[in-house]
Amino acid sequence: MKKFFTILVAAAAVSACFDNTGTELDSYVLSGFDPSSTLSEEVYISTLFKGGADSVYVVETYYDTPFMYHAAVSGDGKLDGGFAICCGKDPVYEKDHEPSVMASLNGGSNGSLGYAIYFQGAVTPEKDVEFYIPNGSSYVIPNYFYVANTNAALCGAAYGTGLSGGAFSSEDFLKLTVTGYNSTAESGKVEVTLIDGNKPLLDWTQVDATALDKVTHLKFALECSRSDFPMYFCLDSFLIDYFQKY
Repeated sequence: MKKFFTILVAAAAVSACFDNTGTELDSYVLSGFDPSSTLSEEVYISTLFKGGADSVYVVETYYDTPFMYHAAVSGDGKLDGGFAICCGKDPVYEKDHEPSVMASLNGGSNGSLGYAIYFQGAVTPEKDVEFYIPNGSSYVIPNYFYVANTNAALCGAAYGTGLSGGAFSSEDFLKLTVTGYNSTAESGKVEVTLIDGNKPLLDWTQVDATALDKVTHLKFALECSRSDFPMYFCLDSFLIDYFQKY
């Protein structure tokens, strides 16, 4: 399996003694989805990510250590739910409508090629994002991440989806809730409204994730006022505070 690397954006090597049992290393770790930190440039250009269905890289666990992004994958390799990786394309583009102006059509939150897309399908992983924690005394605190709407969500809000009526009214919404877990115990929640009536997020937006507190894994859930709405969102630039005790 191809090895993935995480970008270390700041290594605040704060070492301190804890009851004479060892030291603690505190590092900020950023998970991005660029060729340099994940797949090779050749894979992005010549093998996968060509647009349409081929613009998504689907694997049951996508490693960007210590991040692990999980997906439910069908027998023919299609995404049933969870996370997949994109490269400068929106894989759920509604061809019947003009494309909306949005960041993810042109790449990630920092102008890069890559980002992740989440699909809430009939089957989703038990843990959407999991963190590699080598021993029980180490822990992770999420700091922030960026979200954006998919083109399918924007088109659905602007034009309707065919079964549940036309464009969104002021009462309609698409909301994301992220729940943090420390082992089996819930540690905190973060909510962000992706579409509020006729006011959708049109660009990458930073979300403060510190309320999730100490976590071992995360669960993502989309809620919409429409029953047949395309349940997707885009994720990028996920920063965590990673504490390792030795």
